[in-house]
Amino acid sequence: GGDRVVWTSEAPIRGFLVSFDNNPNGDVFVLRKGRLIVTSEAANSGNFLILGDQTVSPMHAILRISNEGDIQVLVQLPEHGTVIKRFGEAKEEMISGEKSTIDHGDLIKFGERLFHVCVVAMEDVV
Repeated sequence: GGDRVVWTSEAPIRGFLVSFDNNPNGDVFVLRKGRLIVTSEAANSGNFLILGDQTVSPMHAILRISNEGDIQVLVQLPEHGTVIKRFGEAKEEMISGEKSTIDHGDLIKFGERLFHVCVVAMEDVV
């Protein structure tokens, strides 16, 4: 419980994370262009995905969401890890320290919390 996403400024929506952990019908967390900190506790400033779960660390990961909808994952120092399962692949990959990316259809786990990645594709407007 206590899950929420906090954006300090309104930027364009580039996607969503959907979780069925606490709600069988799904909870939706908006991904906007910018930097989003995945954490168990909010600080004073910045954009946060706050997850009320003891397997999520205070500085678990940072998501960098580009204008094109590319999502980079930078894992900080989580106790319980971050795992990505690529769409259509059986194996999961644990990420630590290095930069990784997530795409539409992937699953990402912060600790024990599982999210479906939905990206809103943006075409360049000429």
